[in-house]
Amino acid sequence: MGVWWLAPFVFILDDQKGSLRQTSEVLFGAAASVAEHSENSGDLITQLLRLSLSFVLLVTYYTLVAFGPTVVAFRVAFGYPGIKFPGRRVIVLNRNASVVRVCSLAIIAISAPIGKTGERRVTKLHEAVEAIVALRRSLRSLARLEAGPKGGRRGRKRVVRRHVQRVSLFLKEAEERLGEAPDQDIRVLGLTLVEMSTRLADRRYRTLLDEELIQQINVSERETTRLALGAVLVLVLSGTSMFFLSLLGLAESLQPVAIGASIVVSAVIVFRGKAMEKLETLGIFGSNSGPPQQ
Repeated sequence: MGVWWLAPFVFILDDQKGSLRQTSEVLFGAAASVAEHSENSGDLITQLLRLSLSFVLLVTYYTLVAFGPTVVAFRVAFGYPGIKFPGRRVIVLNRNASVVRVCSLAIIAISAPIGKTGERRVTKLHEAVEAIVALRRSLRSLARLEAGPKGGRRGRKRVVRRHVQRVSLFLKEAEERLGEAPDQDIRVLGLTLVEMSTRLADRRYRTLLDEELIQQINVSERETTRLALGAVLVLVLSGTSMFFLSLLGLAESLQPVAIGASIVVSAVIVFRGKAMEKLETLGIFGSNSGPPQQ
């Protein structure tokens, strides 16, 4: 993996015969020649589709060759669920143990200011804040360690990710109050982290903290961001399709089809499996449209 990450740059910069750059130039030259000399619009579309398919296959091949080994090596090295190989359990155990270790260091750092006064207390509190920041950072990898049956793994990862975000916000609020917190509050926070370290060791990633502690903490939804991203994708895809329709001199009656396809493709990219449900919710397709007027 350490050597193969150079492969994408080699494939992009290489200009020898059969390379990605040279073959792309040949395909683009062929497309320009077809667009210039073809008189039949049907034959023109057929030839351009063939060239487009060849270009897609070419890019896919070089992408797999360039990035495939690196991606697989990363997933193997980090013990991702879904790839079974000898030693994977040891890797997962080591990654889980590293998170538990960071949590234990945070517990030690939090206990240090108790009973201290003056400058020593300020110094120890600063070290405790840094330990909590490191703990929050290490919690981000827990969603990748979520194991279990293959079916529904993505949903379980989503639950773990959301719970970890709430726990991280809880720790952030505790971190902000730590500078003026009395010893009793610091002890309570330390006991909370002790309980969390136990659940981390047991790989109970979906219940790191009790619901009573984080029930007032809500993670902001990314729905607005996704809708904005979807709108930008619709504009980009629609503009691109309009450009190619006008370039090829096709009928204007195809424009609604192109716009509808752009909306569907953008929804699939942004919302994935919930694309049609979101489109129905927005009233673009499906059940939200009322019965026809008599």
